[in-house]
Amino acid sequence: MSHASHSPSATPAPESAPESTTQIVAALSLKGGVGKTSVVLGVAGAAASAGLKVLVIDLDPQANATATLNPESAQFTTSDVLYDGRPGIAADAIVPSSWEGTLDLIASEPALEHRSQSPGTGSELRLRTALDGVASNYDLVLFDCPPSLGELTRNALYAATSALVVTEPTFFAVQGAAQAIEAVQVVSEHGNPELKPAGIVVNRMRNTLEDHREHMADLQKEFGKLVLGGLPDRSAVPQAQGAQIPVQMWKSNGAADISKALGLLLNRLVGKTVVNVTTTTVNLSDSTPRTEPTEASSEKKLKKNKTKKKKASTQEIAKTVDLTNKPESLANLTPTYRFTTSEDK
Repeated sequence: MSHASHSPSATPAPESAPESTTQIVAALSLKGGVGKTSVVLGVAGAAASAGLKVLVIDLDPQANATATLNPESAQFTTSDVLYDGRPGIAADAIVPSSWEGTLDLIASEPALEHRSQSPGTGSELRLRTALDGVASNYDLVLFDCPPSLGELTRNALYAATSALVVTEPTFFAVQGAAQAIEAVQVVSEHGNPELKPAGIVVNRMRNTLEDHREHMADLQKEFGKLVLGGLPDRSAVPQAQGAQIPVQMWKSNGAADISKALGLLLNRLVGKTVVNVTTTTVNLSDSTPRTEPTEASSEKKLKKNKTKKKKASTQEIAKTVDLTNKPESLANLTPTYRFTTSEDK
């Protein structure tokens, strides 16, 4: 990766000031299929439509965010960025997305899977180093993490200022959310003191279903105000992704519902009102059945956006976040805000 345009002399000292205003959010989950990428793309679309400058960094080897954002080309990927690891080198991998607005991307590729294993001590800081002087050029940076607590997610947590845990209203929601919050706590205490939990968002919530309400109640009982609320299950989400456009541009009542909820979530993540939402609740009673893009169409998009691959070492040593020291209480992790939905009524 070329680094000629990012020499230390080209970066003025005062650049550290705007860095503090940039929100760097890692979206994580411990279970695949909860719609984590959909939440990342939904928040990114809300931010871009509000005029914020947004950077999405796809750290998931499945590259679903990359396929949906559909860049025209991507010479370098997150795999290349982590391989290189020099200060500011991430700038060379940034490409514009095909979405309207100020939304850029660092693309992923299946070869990134090789980076899920640690090459040695200090490897968890490679992404943070690569983003030095780069993140401050954006209002919001979003990491789409893989569904695990491996090396890629660790890199995201060490580079982020906050972590958003995405889950679904299922039997395993509490256990998965607890492990994710514990991982955030460990990284915050042992390497990235700037990291804080943004909260837990429950995706694909249907308030008309009793088991969904019960699982939401379990989460709220366990984590209290750390639970931001639920995002309604709307078929507009996969439909918009299949069309490779933001859900905010999809024309349907369901799209309007989810766009309001995502706008509220964005406001909480950035700590100010950037999206004016006329109502603070979302009616879940008219949810429509959820559909998913076919595997064939997803594969076609990935081939369309095929990126330059770099060979990775096959002798990397696996390393995961140590969860042996669990926090005694989650009270000190409780945010001062709440994402209001109809289940609060």
